[in-house]
Amino acid sequence: MKLLLHPPRRDFVAFTLIELLLVSVVLAIVAGMIAPNFFPTYSQLKSKQSLNDLTTLMRYAQGRSVAKGRMHQLRFDQDFSSFQLLAQTEGSSSEDPEFEILKGRWGKLFNVPDDWVITSRLQAIHFYPDGTIEKAEIDIQSSRKQWTISTILQKGFVHVILKDEQEKLVD
Repeated sequence: MKLLLHPPRRDFVAFTLIELLLVSVVLAIVAGMIAPNFFPTYSQLKSKQSLNDLTTLMRYAQGRSVAKGRMHQLRFDQDFSSFQLLAQTEGSSSEDPEFEILKGRWGKLFNVPDDWVITSRLQAIHFYPDGTIEKAEIDIQSSRKQWTISTILQKGFVHVILKDEQEKLVD
């Protein structure tokens, strides 16, 4: 008969179930504290990117109109939930122009964020070959901020005004 003085040796090391549960609980608590801060930041980034897309597209339309010698049009859909850049078709008259969607990334349909409400008196803004832009104001209201994109302030320029900071000129 053999007596065991020492417990049997284990050749492997592992975590116990309690240790794994404790780490899982700590990670869940940290994730719960971080998540509420992440969603507003993501929404702000999405709004900033959409605002940048819109103003960049307007400035591109102006430059392309001059370079190509044809009118361009920034057109919003009926409920202002998306916008797209179009170019005057070859051979159409300037009195009654016809437009076609630009090919490539500049002609894609841009969707606005869900929390945006856009208002404008114009459904489409025209950009002319002489560098002028149809006078327009686009008011944008998100859940956190308000902007106005204006072509009225200065001839041939697209301005972005952040309304939340006492009409401070942003761009």
